[in-house]
Amino acid sequence: MISMTSELLDITESAAMWAAAHPDLLDQARKNTGTCLICSGGGIITEDGKMSFYCACKIVERERRLAARFNLLSHISPEERKAAFSDLKPWGEKGEWNTLAPAARAMTEFAHRPERWVVLMGNRGCGKSHLLLSAYAQLHQRAAYVYVPKLADDFHAAISSRSIPELVNAYAEVPVLFLDDLGAEHAGSDFVASVLDNIIQRRYQWRTLRPTAIATNLNRKLLNQRYERLASRILDWQLSQVFVIKLGDYRQQHAQEEEVTGKGYGRIVR
Repeated sequence: MISMTSELLDITESAAMWAAAHPDLLDQARKNTGTCLICSGGGIITEDGKMSFYCACKIVERERRLAARFNLLSHISPEERKAAFSDLKPWGEKGEWNTLAPAARAMTEFAHRPERWVVLMGNRGCGKSHLLLSAYAQLHQRAAYVYVPKLADDFHAAISSRSIPELVNAYAEVPVLFLDDLGAEHAGSDFVASVLDNIIQRRYQWRTLRPTAIATNLNRKLLNQRYERLASRILDWQLSQVFVIKLGDYRQQHAQEEEVTGKGYGRIVR
């Protein structure tokens, strides 16, 4: 029970406290399906009569509510949710494959500790989306995965319902954001570019507190031509790790190998 003199930490501060001081108890709360063993269902804990904070079970409830919300924001199929870093198998020349390896390491690190932003550049089929999907699979409870051409359609649909601000707020505030295929949306749309810039600008203000991973077929020059303001932020060397992957299209590569060997490559994610 909270005393009148105790200070109640808000839910975000309480979540940070549990994650830093008692990650084992937080994991226990995530696995528990019955009455909380920490607070016996009270939901709030008071320490020394001075400081009160939400119990780990309340943090987990909040995580689950937010995960459901983030899931609605994401453009991802059930099959794509199965993506894993271990699915990647070498293709192309060794020198070309070596351009993907550092990007894979960065995205693996991002999946475990999302802080610095990551930008993946390269031609279609070089593995960019697979790396983003693999990281998202590990972060899905606090992340949204956005296919930018579909997001552009959502922006246009939101005009009639006047819900653009609500949509922008949702993507600007989601803890971790994955933007796939930036630049594949209809070229020359100042409206879409301005909305994307709004989202990135707001996330950029929070820097590492709003980690963002982006995949694009555009090179630096084209990215700056298409989205001058947005490019300036996502290519900020102090914030972002930028990787250029120089691999051919694995869809065609392995289709040719299957014709020769008769053996399938296995599940391929876009």
